[in-house]
Amino acid sequence: MAVKSIRRGPAAGGAPTNFVSRSVSNDVYVDGSTDRLVFSIGASGTSSKTVLDSTSAITFSTTTGITAFAGGGQASATALTTVINRVDTVATVADSVKLPTATAGQIVIVINNSSNAMQVFGAGTDTIDGVATATGVSQMANSAVVYSAAATGNWFTDGLSTGFNTSNGLQTSSFNASVTAFAGGGQASATALTGLVNRVSTVASQGDSVKLPASAPGTVVVIQNSGANAVQVFGAGTDTINGIATATGVSQGINTQAVYISYVAGNWLVPVTSLWSSTPQAVGTASFTAPANVPHTYVLNRAGVVAVTLGAPTAGAGFDGNEIQFSSDSAFAHTITFTGSILDSGGASTTTATFNAFKGASLLVMAFNARWKVLAANGVSFS
Repeated sequence: MAVKSIRRGPAAGGAPTNFVSRSVSNDVYVDGSTDRLVFSIGASGTSSKTVLDSTSAITFSTTTGITAFAGGGQASATALTTVINRVDTVATVADSVKLPTATAGQIVIVINNSSNAMQVFGAGTDTIDGVATATGVSQMANSAVVYSAAATGNWFTDGLSTGFNTSNGLQTSSFNASVTAFAGGGQASATALTGLVNRVSTVASQGDSVKLPASAPGTVVVIQNSGANAVQVFGAGTDTINGIATATGVSQGINTQAVYISYVAGNWLVPVTSLWSSTPQAVGTASFTAPANVPHTYVLNRAGVVAVTLGAPTAGAGFDGNEIQFSSDSAFAHTITFTGSILDSGGASTTTATFNAFKGASLLVMAFNARWKVLAANGVSFS
């Protein structure tokens, strides 16, 4: 096979003698001064571009100073036109940029050099990581992501949930520093958690809800509840948490930080002991539903009766042995109703525990085989 040589320019640099640029082809030469490979570009072929130097470092087209489109969305998103793109201005979270049309073998690097997360869209009907075109993906602040297309119409990412720390060089994870749980609770409208680390700062009422992303093996999500009430955490779609029914979810107490891990698609696991802190929770409302699957201590301190409801615990490992304690700090006859005749108090079948109207009355129960066992009772009657 014939060997094609590439002409070398003079030692002083520049193109070789008699080098001719043509509009119908891209000719190449080696710069005699820098040892860089240069090819002619443009319709006339009169300009040139360095693509490779003697250390085999490839030079790619680069754009800096990019501003993401204010207001976001795909239609008017700022178009990215080079291989390396540095977005320096994202005025508001979800301002947007748009990748070029995905063609097989293409690679685009996007750097978010701002303090806000931005939304990245594909062009036309192109998807990113299989996410719907009109949705796009969120790229966190201070991050560099590689978007690659193995086939036309589809981009895949590397590094989408990680970023860089400009002060110490350590890698960071995608985060949401201020999440408001959905008022009224439930799975359907629960606030979606989009980061690997999520701080739920507002839980206006007990049971207001958040929702994990779709489970996938190897996914780890951290939730920190700094709200004023327990937050209800649900899986997405039919995903379960600790095997608990999707529509039930789990309750995560105040001042807690819990790690949710997915080992298999369709299920999240979280240590039960991390869902509630050791700090007793004061209950000052007329009615209160205590989560059945997390051990905790409640202090009933309302200037009036507190009517507590406690449902059946889940049977099996991770739930059997959990203990819940109720203590009165007000001189009122608080009640605890155990739904479904699930209370074993050492006597005839009972469903309700009634506190004497004195401070210090208390009840300690333990979960076992989907029932509650009374371990200790002080100033409490059963009926």
